[in-house]
Amino acid sequence: MCLGVAQLSTAQIAGTGHNFSAETWNESGTGEICKPCHTPHGGDNADAPLWNHAVRANTGFTMYSSGTFQGSTSAPGGISLKCLSCHDGTSNLDAHGGSAGTTNMNTEYTGANTIVGVDLSNDHPVSFIYDVDLATADGGLKDPESEISSFGTNTIEVDFLFGANGSRTVECASCHDPHGVAGVPSLLRVSNAGSALCLECHNK
Repeated sequence: MCLGVAQLSTAQIAGTGHNFSAETWNESGTGEICKPCHTPHGGDNADAPLWNHAVRANTGFTMYSSGTFQGSTSAPGGISLKCLSCHDGTSNLDAHGGSAGTTNMNTEYTGANTIVGVDLSNDHPVSFIYDVDLATADGGLKDPESEISSFGTNTIEVDFLFGANGSRTVECASCHDPHGVAGVPSLLRVSNAGSALCLECHNK
């Protein structure tokens, strides 16, 4: 998580779709950019610093499954669950600061491609352990514990995975920076031009 915070130092949230300062559901457009997700006092520090938004239960999701997927995941967790606490389409966007909220993505942004929903069976799997054992079993993944990422200093495990060493997981934030990175579209952490982001982990 420390790495994630460091990476966010170059974030450009004001110019991204996560700038909710003008939205009427965000306290009638009072200019607050950070408050829907973060608070300076009394926040939850698990998975994301000073978290201010209600986190939905990790039930009711249909997870990714495939005969070629060697990992194991039963429900979203960690930082992915925080992302899905808006992007599931049913949780309230304005459920922050202790409020239950009244507005969700499915009603506010009907048809928006940012609604992931609760059926994750057609999305990249999340909340599964990505370690050397998985890389060996899969045969098409890089060893996250020894392969250096494109950032040039640390391993894939350190730069792209979350949790404890040896059992770190792939989460939504492995690929997405919720605050944005200058010059990189779709809130991706690394440009996917030439499939560069995919090739951080996939050995193709």
